[in-house]
This record gives sequence, structure tokens and C-alpha cells, in this order.
Amino acid sequence: PNIVSCRKCRSKMVIESKTALLLLYKRLLRGASTFPSKNRSRIITDIKNDFRVNAALVSGSEKAQQKINDGYEGLKQLRKYDFGENEWEYTMEDGSGNSNHKK
Repeated sequence: PNIVSCRKCRSKMVIESKTALLLLYKRLLRGASTFPSKNRSRIITDIKNDFRVNAALVSGSEKAQQKINDGYEGLKQLRKYDFGENEWEYTMEDGSGNSNHKK
């Protein structure tokens, strides 16, 4: 019984890590799809290729963990350029010196 429950725990950890990786993949693609660059399609292709190439890495290995960390760092960088509707403001002047504040 102890061995079976231990195997179930390991299996559950693998499933959870695969779920986390899938979520990271989706977030990276979503962030790249709104990235303000003429190279957007290349960035998306690179993300897909990186995940495809690194799918064979041993789960929990140092190299796999480094690639995951790189992915989260890339996501953080992409999010710097992800402007939500209510997250930025601008001011326009109408030629008479009056400014119109927009949010």
C-alpha cells in the first residue's frame, strides 16, 4: 500500500508540473501575440520550437529547471509590454494649450 500511494504522489507531481508547463506555454504565446514588434511571428515560432525541442528533457533536471526559469523570465519581459485597457493614461492638448486627460 505504501508503494502504491508513493507512486500516486509522484504521478500527481508529474501531472501538476505538466499542467504548470502548459500554462507557462499558453501565457508565453499570449504575451508574444500582443508584443509590439514586427518580429512577433518569429517570437511565437521560437517559443513553439523551444518547447518542442526541450520536451525531451528529464523532468526535475538542472537543465529542465533552467529552461523553465528562462521561460518565466521571458514571460516577465513580455508582460512589460502588455498594456491592459485601464493600465495607462495619456494627455492630449487641443492646440489652445488646454489638456484633455484620458485614462
